[in-house]
Amino acid sequence: MRTNFVLMVLVIMLLMAANVSALSVTYSQAGADDDEVMKGRTFTVTASGWSGSCSQATISFADCPSCSLTGESAQKTIGGGATSVSWTTVVASSTANTQKITVSVSGGCELQEGETDTFDIVLPPSLSIQVIPTSVTVNQGDTYTVNLNIRNLGETTARDVSISVSGTGMSVQSGCSSISTIDENANVGESCVVKASTSGTYTVTFTAGASNADSVSDSISVVVNAVSGGTTPGGGETGTSAAAVLVKKKATKNTTKKFKLVPGVGLRNNTKLQAALEKVLAKGKLSERALENLMRLSASIVSNLELNKEIKSEKNQSEIKLKFRYKGERKLKNFIVYDRLPKEFAEHASDVLISAPGAEYRVVEEDPEFIFVYPEVAPNQELSITYSVDKEVEISVLDATHTEVYAESYEGLEEGMICEPGEKRCVNNEIQECSDDGKSWNVIEICKYGCEKNKCKSILPQPRARAVDISYVLLPSIVVILVIVIIVLVKKRKPKLNLPKPMPQMKPSPSDFP
Repeated sequence: MRTNFVLMVLVIMLLMAANVSALSVTYSQAGADDDEVMKGRTFTVTASGWSGSCSQATISFADCPSCSLTGESAQKTIGGGATSVSWTTVVASSTANTQKITVSVSGGCELQEGETDTFDIVLPPSLSIQVIPTSVTVNQGDTYTVNLNIRNLGETTARDVSISVSGTGMSVQSGCSSISTIDENANVGESCVVKASTSGTYTVTFTAGASNADSVSDSISVVVNAVSGGTTPGGGETGTSAAAVLVKKKATKNTTKKFKLVPGVGLRNNTKLQAALEKVLAKGKLSERALENLMRLSASIVSNLELNKEIKSEKNQSEIKLKFRYKGERKLKNFIVYDRLPKEFAEHASDVLISAPGAEYRVVEEDPEFIFVYPEVAPNQELSITYSVDKEVEISVLDATHTEVYAESYEGLEEGMICEPGEKRCVNNEIQECSDDGKSWNVIEICKYGCEKNKCKSILPQPRARAVDISYVLLPSIVVILVIVIIVLVKKRKPKLNLPKPMPQMKPSPSDFP
């Protein structure tokens, strides 16, 4: 009896489960980020997986008020044997968070409903481009280099960004490389080396376009001086240009300084920096463990980095350049530079033109503060970041800049590790050994005479003996000998005085006696 009761309960549960709606509703939009839909662009909603022979499907935008259809009916007939139904012209007219769309099916089956996962409606990618310098003078047949600053002003990742150049007699020699992605509100720097083959004055246009964004352009003026044997736009031969271009040299102030990096400690309390890192690393909210890992790697990296900063300032233009050289033995993954500029250099981040080849960068704070992310940095690799503003500044502002560095991981090491257990290294006069968990460097010996090849030097390097010019030693002796020889010779040649013989009857003088 009890067994029959259990079987009856199982049958009822199976019947109930059979009647539970299995309707699945999904949305998709080409070029959109996960959990997002771009405003103003059509996307698709698909329903599938219903049970029974349903003949009618209805879409509802009750939980997405700005969503609507363009050219489609909200109610669709489900053809015989169809297993899904789609609406391909759904569009959202305003930005919003936590939206969803519902679909119901009926007719020939029990009413079933399903809804999409929640999504945000965001602005599509919007590119801007700036080319530096704005004018170039070059000899015919030579190349020139420009830096491009491409920024995504939208709220969706710009994808497959390509760069093209147009202008009479201009051809790209290197650079102008395509960029796979530019995150929302992020900047990417790219350089182009262009050859100018035809003399004259031209407008050269640089265009950036993405697969999910409209193209944008910026133009510069290029003056190509004719050289002997060159061609003009008309195709004829030309001689040396008769006109001489006189350029007045501007007074330029500049200085270069070596800066000592210290381990990054500002990350823990800098919530804006944390938010920027969360976006560029796409790791979600940074946990306490992740913060500790970034700061631990910062402490490990600074001993293997050289940083020089240079400032040049002249009328209407100033430039700060950071030059990094990585001396570590392992590749860095997601190397991060956090940099803060003084307001004496720029009031706002939007006032600064940035060139950072190979890096994606983002504005942390308009004061201005930036972060730069390099996906990978190899041993002995050199990196550069250049800031330019359209004004003259005092070169002393260089001392007010602030730089911190971080990284997500070392190549070949597990997450959280900064070294291989037991590994040794020299840092100044210290020999350091990696801890058993690979998460710290411990000082095991302080060297009196310095550290080299993970060992203490036994003695101080002896100064090299200075070579002595033998002529300086012999010259005084030679002079003395010559003087003596001359004196002797002079005495030998001195004539002997012959006195007259004494007259008869004269007494000899006392000197005549022996």
